[in-house]
Amino acid sequence: MASPRGGVHVFFADDVEAQTLIIGMFAALDVDSSGTLTQAELLTARSSMVARFGSDLDFCAAENDKNNDGLVDVGEWTEFCEGLYSVMGRKAFLTACRAWVLSVVVKAPPSAAGKKDAADDVDQKKKEKEEEEKAALKIQSIQRGKKARKEAAGKKESKAKANANDNKTEKSFTLADFWDWLMVGQGISSLSAGDVVNLFADCKEFGLNMTLAQYIPMHFEEMVTPEDLSPGEVALLCKLVIANSELTEAAAREALPQARACRDVEEHDKKTYAKLEGAINLRRFKKLVSLISVLMRIDEEYVALQMQWCHTEVFETTDTCAAFIIERCAGKPEPGTEDSLPDENVVAKKFLLQLFTSMFYNCDIMDDTGKNGVPYGDISLIYSRAVKALPKRLEVRAERRKQKVNKSAKTACKDSVIKGRTEFEVLMEELNSLASMKKLFNTPLLMMSGLAKRARDTAENGPEKRASKC
Repeated sequence: MASPRGGVHVFFADDVEAQTLIIGMFAALDVDSSGTLTQAELLTARSSMVARFGSDLDFCAAENDKNNDGLVDVGEWTEFCEGLYSVMGRKAFLTACRAWVLSVVVKAPPSAAGKKDAADDVDQKKKEKEEEEKAALKIQSIQRGKKARKEAAGKKESKAKANANDNKTEKSFTLADFWDWLMVGQGISSLSAGDVVNLFADCKEFGLNMTLAQYIPMHFEEMVTPEDLSPGEVALLCKLVIANSELTEAAAREALPQARACRDVEEHDKKTYAKLEGAINLRRFKKLVSLISVLMRIDEEYVALQMQWCHTEVFETTDTCAAFIIERCAGKPEPGTEDSLPDENVVAKKFLLQLFTSMFYNCDIMDDTGKNGVPYGDISLIYSRAVKALPKRLEVRAERRKQKVNKSAKTACKDSVIKGRTEFEVLMEELNSLASMKKLFNTPLLMMSGLAKRARDTAENGPEKRASKC
């Protein structure tokens, strides 16, 4: 849009006159008619353009050559002119363009060959003008498309923010948040390699495992077999990262066979790994978590969230995982969608008691004896208890994470239903606190990946086998 200097606010993409003028300028600058502008052509024209456009002109081929081919094409020229249009305003821009065109685009003198040559010259100019208008319309269409995409992205972002506020969802705990929490809480600036290895061992024992990698969809594009990393292998990675904080995935994979025998060790000896030397600062910690993520094919978010759970016992999951459980375990997934990413918009919708009950049936965790699941009569009690205790639960979560309590927590769940990721996490914590569920899944993350696995197994086995188990 033109800047306030110009008076009337008009979008550059909708300004036909501006589009026509800049095409004419481009044609005038393109001395060799190659369809692109070289640096020499731009430098030749720059002195005359500065006189018209003043200090607003700041253009060179290197800065505007988006595809790095050494030339400036019509599209790149248009983007440059759009910048001038925004800075100068429509009126000043059009005035400068008209003056420049008049001073540079000199009409050819009448042909000495007579009327026929003159007529041919007119026809040629008419044809050139039509081509310029077509090019201007094409650029207009491109600019309108950009504007539409920008507006759509803005609306999507605004909607996401509105949903976040409406659903009273806590801000996810990031890897940087966990590091800050850990450093401030312990008054340190780095972790020992042994502490990091033992932390990973706890994370793996409590849910950061191959079941998670296999049954919860991740965001990796390449299909690579996950590495079931052991604490011994992570200890090796610590040593490599301490030596080289820029360690690549390829180099890490190449080194792993040195410690692969550690996978056969049944028990993890924390005292042994506590003796590991070397300090892990934030930069190395980020690199290490990144390598653990790509090697195990588990998104970094799960690694960070499970690490903070090991310290705070505040269960958090990702929108993807929550949506997957809601859509595939509690709902009725379409055949063939088992490994595809879920629709995360379902997290913002109400998770009703009916869906909660379906989850028990679909995941085969309903058992009237209470030994291998939850009795049917207890399901509604679990749901209502989670809803009623939600404000207090949110306060406890905030205290453990050392955050301010969200004011909306006092009025949360006024409709007596679960809605949003945070409330869903609280419901899952309530479910996992039952002795019968603890017997099946020791931690909330183990329960989430376990539910995903059971839902798939139950769907594949069919209702008859499911009925025989219940």
